Amino acid sequence: MQKLDALVHVGTHGTLEWLPGKAVALSGACAPTGLVGSMPVIYPFIVNNPGEAATAKRRLGAVTIGHMTPPVMQADLSPDMQELERLIDEYAEADGLDPRRGTLLRQQILERATRTGVLAESGVRPGDEDEAEALARLDAYLCDVKDLQIRDGLHIFGKPAPKTQALVAAIAQACGVKDPTGQNTVPHTAQPAHAPGLPWLTEHEITTRVAACAQAESRALQDALAGRFVPAGPAGAPTRGRVDVLPTGRNLFTIDPRALPTPSAMQLAGKMENLLLTRHIQEEGEPLTHLIMDLWGSASLRTGGEDMALALRLMGVEVTRAPGTGHVQGFEVVPLPVLNRPRVDVTLRISGLFRDAFPDQIALFDQVVTALAARDEAPEWNPLAASVQGLEGEALKRATARIFGAASGSYGTGVEEHLQNGTWQNRQDLGAAWLAGSAWTYGGGRDGQQDVQAFGTLLSQATAVLHVQDHAETDMLESPENAAHEGGLAAAAATMGANPARWHGDTSRPQMPHLRSTAQEVARVVRGRLANPRWIEGMQRHGYAGAAELARGLDALHGFAATLPERFDTQFDLVFAATLGNEACNSFLQQANPAAREAMRARFAEAWQRGLWHPHGNSVAHVLDTPTPPAVTTTAKTTAAHAPKNAVQNRALPGVALQALPLKPEHNP
Repeated sequence: MQKLDALVHVGTHGTLEWLPGKAVALSGACAPTGLVGSMPVIYPFIVNNPGEAATAKRRLGAVTIGHMTPPVMQADLSPDMQELERLIDEYAEADGLDPRRGTLLRQQILERATRTGVLAESGVRPGDEDEAEALARLDAYLCDVKDLQIRDGLHIFGKPAPKTQALVAAIAQACGVKDPTGQNTVPHTAQPAHAPGLPWLTEHEITTRVAACAQAESRALQDALAGRFVPAGPAGAPTRGRVDVLPTGRNLFTIDPRALPTPSAMQLAGKMENLLLTRHIQEEGEPLTHLIMDLWGSASLRTGGEDMALALRLMGVEVTRAPGTGHVQGFEVVPLPVLNRPRVDVTLRISGLFRDAFPDQIALFDQVVTALAARDEAPEWNPLAASVQGLEGEALKRATARIFGAASGSYGTGVEEHLQNGTWQNRQDLGAAWLAGSAWTYGGGRDGQQDVQAFGTLLSQATAVLHVQDHAETDMLESPENAAHEGGLAAAAATMGANPARWHGDTSRPQMPHLRSTAQEVARVVRGRLANPRWIEGMQRHGYAGAAELARGLDALHGFAATLPERFDTQFDLVFAATLGNEACNSFLQQANPAAREAMRARFAEAWQRGLWHPHGNSVAHVLDTPTPPAVTTTAKTTAAHAPKNAVQNRALPGVALQALPLKPEHNP
């Protein structure tokens, strides 16, 4: 260490900033300080992850050099889905003109969609809907998959992306720009919706900013290593219209957390509020009364606090702001006659990053809960107040706890290690691990107190659980840690005897939010990305690293299959056929990254052994080198070849147990 002048921590992210110790103002007894000392840390960091970049600054004193996100492209449709789309278009032409032909086509469409599993993925339940409604849902699902934005390879630091047209188009669309030519071009003048300080954009300006990223990244790294100043720049998601983060290659900073939730966040959250309340009663047949939200820190910084805004709106609360600064200073309870609907009892499961970064928002939400619990309103209009009626003192304090997370100084859910190492028997084990790792209460003087019973009671009462994805540069199968959070929450509710609706929100286009079931989103991402030959071809351009991405995606699918009650046989079949069951891809994996290929083989074998996957193909046993479902005891263990960087570096610390290390709170949201 004495011979080193600086540490270049290639990330987003590693283990160093998540090691044990204080969240801020670290001492010599804290692991990050003990390992790094006064050595300068230079940290290339993806520009769309402000929260975790802030953690690297707080706990390492790092210079975080923002780098560009991977290039994007539209997913398009597989041959099976293209044929369904063609049949639906043909049916639309025949319907009303040739009834006999229309009937025949309708039967062909439904039979093919059922056989390929697409009908179930579209949300059609057997016997629930007439054929016309089923076709409408199927058509909408095909469009949904087709329009999914996926990565076209990986970003190489300091190197221009070979294709930028799709990224420019995505930024333009997020800024509210139309594309009248249909050729992914931006009209000469465009007024962005989310680009402060950039009142007018042109195609040339967006393209120029994107093209300048590579050189700016290289120059910033050289300047940092030479001890020169690296200019500061904002962090955010380009595909959400954040043109101000371009060009990259600047020292990242975030927004002022005292302003969260911002006015625009409160406004945009109203769209998701209406969508959630409407969809829930349509699909579940009863109103939403008790919701548990999975709330992340980086997403809150990217969106200005849209998730917190949604929670407040569902409870029937508006924030008040200090004149001049715009900082949130309090709240007002919306009277029921004005709200014109029952309040929702909302519980937050916050990430470790959110806990560290947003103490003011935690205090605000706790004050809201206390105020609503004290209101004299009918039980059916205020389920929160009804749940604490007649309680006093310590009993009332425990009953009004609505903010839970990992223990102070810890990160993650407690599920990650079990999924990585196969140290679980059933979904109840994973649910219990999630609850045990998430039951520390925050707010109202409770900070850091564990109360498994209180959180378990709230889980047992939940009518819905929700996670919201806020940008299109990642998805839920990006990392198995997403399954540990989102799937772990669902498993914990089931462990407590509940069967809540499992919702996955999508606000990547803030003006047009989407809401899908968690299982439907898994299926959509498998169709659009994980089993998509176009995405796989993009990963193959990156050899070893691309192969690791394939293995990581399968780990995430396995994690959701382990934690959700739905079956994912079709999804495993699709991924297997596109990877190990595909001669070209299998050969690529074996040559580029044999450890990743072996990890995928072991993960497929584990899914088969555990009954998470009943393969439909005859070639599975041959490829997995086993004639029957294998009896795997310790399965698909993480290897340095394909694991997230935190797991790799944990193994490199002699004498330190993996369980003793805090895991990162979320993967790149």
